Amino acid sequence: MFHSLYHLIFFVWTFMSITNNTVTPKCFPQTDSTIDFSKWACNNITLSRDNPDLQTVNTTHLRGFGFYFSQGQVDSTLLKNFTELKNFFIDVSKLDRFEFKSDSLKNFLFARTEVPQGSNFANCCIALEKLIVKSSKGLELEHEGFTGLKRLKSLYIKDQNIKHITRNTFIGLCKLKQLSLINNSIDTIQEDSFVDLVNLRELYIEDNTLKSIHQKAFEPLSHLRSLTVYGNNLEPLPLWMFKNQNKLREIGLPFKTWTDIDIEKFPMMFPELGFFSYKSGTESHGEIEYVRRKHKKLVTLLFRDKDT
Repeated sequence: MFHSLYHLIFFVWTFMSITNNTVTPKCFPQTDSTIDFSKWACNNITLSRDNPDLQTVNTTHLRGFGFYFSQGQVDSTLLKNFTELKNFFIDVSKLDRFEFKSDSLKNFLFARTEVPQGSNFANCCIALEKLIVKSSKGLELEHEGFTGLKRLKSLYIKDQNIKHITRNTFIGLCKLKQLSLINNSIDTIQEDSFVDLVNLRELYIEDNTLKSIHQKAFEPLSHLRSLTVYGNNLEPLPLWMFKNQNKLREIGLPFKTWTDIDIEKFPMMFPELGFFSYKSGTESHGEIEYVRRKHKKLVTLLFRDKDT
């Protein structure tokens, strides 16, 4: 799940050789034979364009850069000379201003960072393809927080205080292929929440506080290959909610849904399905065994025709 985004996280941690014990403000080049582009990192600095630490960074052919344990202001001029920057991260920092701009950036990790209330990523990076946002404070992502990111293909949001998903949340993200909404505070998904996500291939809505999903919310997502919606406080979902997802190869549904649905319909509805799952919570042993028996039968139903 979301392998390409996790590659970006791996890049960040190999990118940094610093630890929590490193307190001396410094920007320094990184070397790693497994990555074929130039990269620098800055630790514990005060962010401003005239900061002498930033002046030491060699921006020629610089492809990777980031800040760790830093503070100050990130505005449109901060990285003006970083014209070839492709990979960027901000982690464990506190910013008085966040108005980041880049025309070249492809991958962006924003984690464990505090920004002024209402900050977002709208129009920050016209070439951005992958964005990871996790465990940060002050961001406003529910209403047009990603506007202008027309090339975005992968979006991973975790541990953010998002309550509602509406049409304006992901407006204009028509090239998005992967969307992960794990461990947020989402409680409602409206009818037109995903209307612009016509090319979405993977959708993960796990471990939120979901109480309702509009029964037509998934209709625009006819290209989905992977879908999980478990770990939420949902009543059983009717199977016809997924009538447009006939290309699904993986599906994860709430436990209550598995107890209620007719698995006999699965082979016709999802002819490419090869993996299915649930996440149990306070269910009894008997309830879990009942669902397990249904899953065993579903395996037989799905693969019966393929083996003949």
